[in-house]
Amino acid sequence: MKQHNLALGSLRLNVLTALMLMMGVGMLSSCDDDGLSGGDPDYFTSSRGQFTATLDDGTTLFLIPGSTANTATVTYDGSNPQHWQGKDNATVDIETYTGDFVLYETVTADDGKTYRLTSIGDEAFMGNRSLTTLTLPESIQSFGEAAFAVCTKLTAVNIPEGITEIPLGCFGHCTSLSEVILPSTVKTLGKMAYYGCSKITSVALPEGLESIGEMAFFDCSSSGLTQITIPSTVNHIGKLAFGGRDGNSRSKISDYYIKSSIPPTLDGELYQTGEGVEPIIHVPSGTGDAYRNAPGWSSLNIMEE
Repeated sequence: MKQHNLALGSLRLNVLTALMLMMGVGMLSSCDDDGLSGGDPDYFTSSRGQFTATLDDGTTLFLIPGSTANTATVTYDGSNPQHWQGKDNATVDIETYTGDFVLYETVTADDGKTYRLTSIGDEAFMGNRSLTTLTLPESIQSFGEAAFAVCTKLTAVNIPEGITEIPLGCFGHCTSLSEVILPSTVKTLGKMAYYGCSKITSVALPEGLESIGEMAFFDCSSSGLTQITIPSTVNHIGKLAFGGRDGNSRSKISDYYIKSSIPPTLDGELYQTGEGVEPIIHVPSGTGDAYRNAPGWSSLNIMEE
């Protein structure tokens, strides 16, 4: 397999550029033994087995084979290897899926075969700036990296029970999302999972969650997001999980409610705050000293409940 890096050509100072560079975009791959060269429009389609299903409304759904027989993964239009990058500038603007879009558990492909949808692949919906809501079937059991990134008008999407990870950049720069509700099955919140989601005002993290990745909520700067509860099952928090690039984009969270009696491992600073925000770390009764003596927590304002 040959890995094709789709790096941005210049360091443009905008959230999208930061997201793409920091995510190290290089997720598209193709086989070398398929007789196709990189300039061939079928290079990213035939070589990875892409096929299509035409939905009742005429929308073309792009698919690749799933991990088991008669299953499929939703993907991007592979006829454009740089599907996330406009021809004239480094912005994402894709029109594959628009408006209020509903996926159903099974689809009939254009070859007449029926498939069960089980996953959303890497970058599948990335850059669909006209997509406003997305309804997913319960058969979806995994998301790929940057699956919904830069869907800037996306206001709501359900996350099915059974999803265990919100991976790298999954909802990065979805600037119209207002809330995060994760099902009980999610164990890992990946690096930059909700990077740049500047309108999020509510985050509900489930008991059972174990890890919050580096910069998971970086640049989530809404003045409506003033508190968050970290479940008792979380044992690791990546650096700057609640950070931001500058004063305007930094966290407004003033109250962190940490439910674990054992301080989670911190890889670095927990947060970077906006002007005038002085966070309080609320911890269970009797655990104050443990937090004050724990690496990364000792410099924070710890208060027992």
